[in-house]
Amino acid sequence: MKHTQVQSSQIHSFGFENGVLEITFKGKDGPGSTYEYRGDSAQKHFDALMEQHTKGGSVGSYFIRNVKPDKALAYLKQEAKKAITP
Repeated sequence: MKHTQVQSSQIHSFGFENGVLEITFKGKDGPGSTYEYRGDSAQKHFDALMEQHTKGGSVGSYFIRNVKPDKALAYLKQEAKKAITP
């Protein structure tokens, strides 16, 4: 899934594909944990996050006020993907 990297103290990037909103939070040294959010409101939240990003609003504040408390969204933490070296 293609992600849009954002200027945020909490969120590294987010993306949307096939009804799934994916948010990667900031870790200690770069990208941290990634969560998938699924539900009828996932598209609406992606659109609002993108609007916050493009208009210079706070993506992190939008997440805390709107995505996190949305009981209609199911979420799943993805396992960390480790680089495979030949």
